[in-house]
Amino acid sequence: MVQTYSSLLEYEIGRLIDEAISDELAILANGNVEDIKDYKFRVGIIRGFQRAKELMLEADHNIKTGERG
Repeated sequence: MVQTYSSLLEYEIGRLIDEAISDELAILANGNVEDIKDYKFRVGIIRGFQRAKELMLEADHNIKTGERG
């Protein structure tokens, strides 16, 4: 199967987002947060990355089906 530039880009962006989420989770898991403000900030970053992945999937669905999900 031939992969197009857009499918490779989608894969790579998804991989980078997953890696960034893992990095933030590692910081939280290791207790490397300064205070509750830093904790909330990092949790917000994780949620933002998760939302970005959701939007990528929605965009992919919209393009494939021609409908807005």
